[in-house]
Amino acid sequence: MKEYLTIGEVSKMKGVGIKSLRYYDRLGILKPAYINPDTGYRYYSIEQMLMLDMILLCLGLDIPLKQMQEYMDEEGHLDMKGLLKDGRKKAEEKAKRIQDTLFQIDGLERRIRGAEEIRNKGSDSYSKYIGERMVIALPWNHPSTDDKAYMSEVTKLYSLSQKLELTVFYQQGIIHHRKGGEAKSYIFLEIQQTDVKDPGIFSLPEGTYECSVSEDTRIDEKAETKNQPEDLLIVETDFYFGKQPKDRYFLELQIYKGKDGGK
Repeated sequence: MKEYLTIGEVSKMKGVGIKSLRYYDRLGILKPAYINPDTGYRYYSIEQMLMLDMILLCLGLDIPLKQMQEYMDEEGHLDMKGLLKDGRKKAEEKAKRIQDTLFQIDGLERRIRGAEEIRNKGSDSYSKYIGERMVIALPWNHPSTDDKAYMSEVTKLYSLSQKLELTVFYQQGIIHHRKGGEAKSYIFLEIQQTDVKDPGIFSLPEGTYECSVSEDTRIDEKAETKNQPEDLLIVETDFYFGKQPKDRYFLELQIYKGKDGGK
């Protein structure tokens, strides 16, 4: 008689639960090589371990197990080439998501470190140099205090970013730009540098910004202040602390002073 592995041995060898092995049987993707007619015990062949490895690969790549049947012919032969090709594509997509998440974490950690430095100085206003930032934005034509419209537009930006396959940082807010007497406002998400072409994607200039932190939005008030220069760029964005209060929300107001600090 051919040598078989018991279901318990397979479970232990591959780290797969016995209930899972029975589920694979019901799906028809890994039926036992032999079932004892007297005891009902299930046994598997050594050759079937490759199929089990492919099942575990699919699980790791979020490929639905029912989809595995698409890689099997009527005789139960597995299309390894096709499965691995699709598996590679899934793995690359998953790797990109992980890399995007790491970029987002790095960005948040940098901002938190900067926030702690500002808090330690104990000043209500301060100047800081901010490098060039790329954003995706939509026109903003609502009062700055309209939270419902704000969240609705941010949701649209996240959906658009996903469609364009952009890496989005956890930094959002409102931009107010006045030039030559014409004022325009935008709601934005900061994104990783990209070559994607879209009317809503543009860069905010690097340079010195005069900043302050508040729990209140003040962008309209600042934009209408008469003693501000004719050309004015204001960015109002989320501000994070290392220990973020659960019931308070902070914003940083950034007024652009130019590459030379407005001197």
